[in-house]
Amino acid sequence: MTPRKNPLLTAIDIASHSKAILLHVQKDGTFDPMPAQEEFCGTSLFPAQMSIQPMLLALSMEMALKAWIVFDAGKNDVPKEHDLWKLFSYMSVDTQERLKTRYERELAPRHPNVFFSDYGLERVLEDARHAFVLWRYAYELDKARFDHSRFIETIEMMLSEFESRIVVERAPSLSRP
Repeated sequence: MTPRKNPLLTAIDIASHSKAILLHVQKDGTFDPMPAQEEFCGTSLFPAQMSIQPMLLALSMEMALKAWIVFDAGKNDVPKEHDLWKLFSYMSVDTQERLKTRYERELAPRHPNVFFSDYGLERVLEDARHAFVLWRYAYELDKARFDHSRFIETIEMMLSEFESRIVVERAPSLSRP
C-alpha cells in the first residue's frame, strides 16, 4: 500500500496542473481567423478549433477550484465534479470571500457588464458552470459564448491568490562561498 500524499502537496500538484493548462492555452491558443483554415472532409476546422480554448480553460478553472478545496479541507478528498459553481461552494467561506473581494477589486472594474451591475466572481462561475462538459461537445451547441479574457484573468487571479498562501522555505545552499 502506497502512503497517501500530504494534502498540501496534493493541492499544489492540482494547482500546477491548472497553471500548465492555462499557460498552454495562452501560448498556443491564439490563431488568426482571417486566413483560410485547414479543411477536413471538405469542411473548415475553424469551428472545432474555437471549442478547444473554452474546454481547456474550464478544465484549468476546475483544477484551480479543486486545489483550493483540498487546501482548505486539509484532506486529499478531491471532488469528482465538473460544475464550477458547485466546486466554488465546496471551498471554505473564508476562501470564497477572499476570492470574491479580490475579483471585485481587481477584475470587475476591467470587465464591466452592461447587463448585470453585480457581475462578480460568482456570476462568472455560474455562467461557465458546465463549460467543460458543454464545450467538449461543441458540435451539439446551438449557440455559445465564452468570455476568454475575463475567464483567463479569473483563473490567473485564483492561482495567484493560492500561490500567495503557500510559504516555501528553501534549504540553505550546501556549496561554500
